[in-house]
Amino acid sequence: MYNKLEKLIQQNRENLDSLEPSHDLWDKIQSQLPNTGPGNGPDGGNGGQGGGASAGAKAGALIKWAAAVVTAGVMGTVAFFALQGDKDQSKPDTVLEPGHELVVGNDQNSGAPPLLIQPPVPEADVPFMTFTFNAEKGKTIRLDNGTVITVPPHTFVDKMGAPITGPVELKYREFHDAADLLLSGITMKYHSGDTLADFQTAGMNEIRGSQNGEEIFFAEGKSIGIDLASFTDEKDHRLYYLDEASGHGWTDIGVADIVPNVEKALAKSQLQELPAEPRKPILKGQTQKVLDFAVDYEQFPELRTYKDVQWEYQDVAQLEENQWIFGEAWSEASLKVKDAESGLYTLELKNKRKSFSTPVRPILNAEDYAKELKKFNLRLDAYQKAKAARDEKERWMAMQADLTRHFDISQWGGYNCDRILTRSDLVQPRIKIELPSHPEIDVKDLTVFHFVGQMRACLPYPMNRTERIGFVFNELNAFVVVLPNQEFAVFSPKDFKALDQATIRKENKVTLALQAVEGIHNPEDLRIALGI
Repeated sequence: MYNKLEKLIQQNRENLDSLEPSHDLWDKIQSQLPNTGPGNGPDGGNGGQGGGASAGAKAGALIKWAAAVVTAGVMGTVAFFALQGDKDQSKPDTVLEPGHELVVGNDQNSGAPPLLIQPPVPEADVPFMTFTFNAEKGKTIRLDNGTVITVPPHTFVDKMGAPITGPVELKYREFHDAADLLLSGITMKYHSGDTLADFQTAGMNEIRGSQNGEEIFFAEGKSIGIDLASFTDEKDHRLYYLDEASGHGWTDIGVADIVPNVEKALAKSQLQELPAEPRKPILKGQTQKVLDFAVDYEQFPELRTYKDVQWEYQDVAQLEENQWIFGEAWSEASLKVKDAESGLYTLELKNKRKSFSTPVRPILNAEDYAKELKKFNLRLDAYQKAKAARDEKERWMAMQADLTRHFDISQWGGYNCDRILTRSDLVQPRIKIELPSHPEIDVKDLTVFHFVGQMRACLPYPMNRTERIGFVFNELNAFVVVLPNQEFAVFSPKDFKALDQATIRKENKVTLALQAVEGIHNPEDLRIALGI
């Protein structure tokens, strides 16, 4: 009997998947079911009289009945039917991106909420930072990117509501681009009412708190302030909370306030220009770039001080192009200090017809060289310290976001400053994904991740549904597939830019040949592999 039922379902898979099978088909299915009496058939009534119930009710009844007969060898077929039915029943009317699957994790029929955080390669997941502090004193935590976490004193209680004292541990991590999103495995699908869409992030975080391995909770009326670093000044992002307990996904909880990063702006205003780097004095005999003029010191007494000094010219190309200066009789000559720290002078020559100037440095005898070398070493040490401090300040400023997004939290979890991804001029050609050869590849088990939205959105597609992929030619696009054994295949924005747009538009098809990359251990490795 069960073999007949399985065969019947397989023969009518397309009709069953639509959740709109004919009454005749239901009658055929029910005729194969055991007659267990009233109330025990798949529609909750007599096993042979299901034609009058709705298709949705019958689908639900059949699913429930399937759970009771999984040991009869039909579990795989019925489970597939149940999943398809659930997906189609909840399909929204409004889809802002090309019809994506709502893929959020574990078996929806298990009764457990879906897993909303599933890193594809756990070893490459975005790591948590850990901060330990006294709960009674609180803590202000400042991150290198500009994020500030403000924990007031006496914020936490235990599961019984008693105030927490002593050291507590706060775990925290952030996500700012598609590489972070992919490797964290956090769903970026938004499903609310009739809207199913993808998110484009302006910054996301996850925060947890514990003491001695036990979760701690927020005292009534207490909250933590989050100033989340954001690397875009777009103002149409809203704030969402990831509801993991129910598996609902992202819930809109309002708007985060945009706050300028005052510390970065102040540091930038106080950044001073470095002086010219000191230059080592020149000892006579160490250079061949010597300017040697016959000077009439009666006519130029001001140059008598430099009587025994030779001069090294600094601009070789200039001297090579102006050899004529050595045949001129100059009526005026002067030396002016250009940069005392580096010992640089400007030699100016004039007569009635012409003028010429060039940078020069004195060539010293042994005694004067020793004195100047000591001065040079002191100046060089001071310069190197000043440069190191400036370089460190510039490095810090480069990591800092120009603004933060402020919000207060009173429960642990994930928070996301997002907007729904919308794209105009979307092109959807027939796409063929070519993967590097791999002995363990089973294409139907793979997902291709499409990086879009200024690399701040990550759209997953089953490999057998690539017809749903759409892109905009003048935007950054990248594609990533996680292969077996934690390997990756990528198609970078540079690869995408090299595609022939005219041919793709004309033929309405494109082949994306992904390249295998090794050594992806974290999001930064993936960014480097993609060149983003």
